[in-house]
Amino acid sequence: MRRTMCLPWRVRSRSSAWLSAVARQASLLVMASSAAAEGKRRATEEGDGPKQPQKKYFRSRAHSNVFNANDVWFPASPCEVPLEQYFPKLPGKKIQFVDVGCGFGSLCLSLAHTFPQKLVFGIEIRPKLVEYVQRRIVAKRHETATGETAATSAGGATHSPPSYENVWAIHNNAMRFMPNFFEKEQLEKIFICFPDPHFKRKNHRKRIISQPLLAEFGYTLEPGGILYIITDVSELMEWMVGHLTVSPLFDRLPRDALRADPAVPLLINTDEGQKVQRNNGNMFIAAFRKRKDPLAPRQDPILFGNEEAAAAASDAGYTPKEGGELRGMTCHKEISRHYTNRRSGEGPGDIGREPCVWIGGGAAPGGPLRGSAHEGEQHTEASRDWGSFTGHRRRTSGLKTWREKG
Repeated sequence: MRRTMCLPWRVRSRSSAWLSAVARQASLLVMASSAAAEGKRRATEEGDGPKQPQKKYFRSRAHSNVFNANDVWFPASPCEVPLEQYFPKLPGKKIQFVDVGCGFGSLCLSLAHTFPQKLVFGIEIRPKLVEYVQRRIVAKRHETATGETAATSAGGATHSPPSYENVWAIHNNAMRFMPNFFEKEQLEKIFICFPDPHFKRKNHRKRIISQPLLAEFGYTLEPGGILYIITDVSELMEWMVGHLTVSPLFDRLPRDALRADPAVPLLINTDEGQKVQRNNGNMFIAAFRKRKDPLAPRQDPILFGNEEAAAAASDAGYTPKEGGELRGMTCHKEISRHYTNRRSGEGPGDIGREPCVWIGGGAAPGGPLRGSAHEGEQHTEASRDWGSFTGHRRRTSGLKTWREKG
């Protein structure tokens, strides 16, 4: 029988000490390399003043738990918002445009350039992205102050570029502290661009569009103010449009009004919008105007399908190539059953009891009323549609589980 040799305790202790020393040396090398990279980044950005930051140094997770993000500063009332720090060269003005979930800040800068007389404010829940946006704004202001950039008109004459003194972004949770920052009927426009879809059924309550949050958006918007939404996820667009349509606070703007709005083309050129264009995905755009008197009677609102939102994106300047309609979409028949179950009481909650007129294929978001032609409709081709779906599996997991349970 072969005997195994055990090392003496002195040898074992020396081996463990040697391994600990190697581990400490490796950790020191990692710390030194990271410190060198950080120093190189700071030297690159601050060598001759603030420079444009690089995205590779500010990567962050795409998702964040909105219910746990409470460790942020927020004012006790809107009068305590330090506007003199955010906009030092524009004292006395109030914020009019808000980008909820501003990401890397492309839309904020585009709005500041297109509307130089308006104060643009970005709110982002991920701190790394907020640092990137703030560095980007500071660099833009520095370039303008030092005359490093100059804009040229079509005739060849140069004129001063935008100063970007009218834009800023902060780290905060817009789902909790919007009324702390803005007074009643203060805002003119609210932008919600490519929000987190939260596909799982249990996470639908985390979506940025819901009836309680629409009440807060309506509180901060002035009468006639506009709420813009854009996404590349079909099911999420139907969810948001369904909630906004049945809400007594908002009326949907027609396509003619969107064509005349200079802010709509800016929505497709955000960082996320450019990614969707590179992937030949879908885009859906809609805008809703706050009613002057939410209690005034009105006709049954028309609930359009995603075809209207896709046409609005096409009017803004983007149409996916052939085959792009499969990207970012879930099975329409499953979505129809999703909303049918919601109306019949089998799904989680109801988006509202106000009747709507549905224009579009399939059952209406919000579900058909009992006794209608759609009640009891059987989707016999659901399994085939799910098998042919080429999108991400996690985008369909919530509805698929719902189908199996129903």
